[in-house]
Amino acid sequence: MPVHLFTFHGYRTWMPDHPDGYSRKGEGTFAPDDEMNANYDARSKFPEITFDEARQRIVVDACSEVCRNLGIALYYAVCVNTHCHVLVGWRGDRVWTILHDRMKRVVAMKLAKAEGVSGRRWLVLRRSGEAVIEPKHFAHLMTEYLPGHFGYTSFDPKAMEDARVYTRGHDGSEP
Repeated sequence: MPVHLFTFHGYRTWMPDHPDGYSRKGEGTFAPDDEMNANYDARSKFPEITFDEARQRIVVDACSEVCRNLGIALYYAVCVNTHCHVLVGWRGDRVWTILHDRMKRVVAMKLAKAEGVSGRRWLVLRRSGEAVIEPKHFAHLMTEYLPGHFGYTSFDPKAMEDARVYTRGHDGSEP
């Protein structure tokens, strides 16, 4: 079963002046750059989008709805003030980019509807999807990485327990 971690960043939340640097599609990661940040600011058409508690709930609920409608497993979703992570899995020949784009589109539609605003950018353009191939990686995401994000959360309790059992059985401790 293919499993992917999707990440959706709020528009303008990871700018070139970010302390950890920034990335440009297909070009890699760069050190913080105030001059480039000024260029981005000048070209931006809308203000930064951050996710307060109400928006976090909208984003996670929209992701859950897409998964239910498409018969996709939602293992974990968490939204913080700047971004959302969604860990999903499915059976069959689905292409991750199509699923990612549909989820992103529904998230943007739900945010626009909730706020009564149309024609604005809610999320960054770039896709962010990572294949999760190894069970150890899945367990790490479920038990450490995603729970380490403090925001509105939804997760599959069975998948969480399976990940905990896997982790206990592979870290030298007793299962």
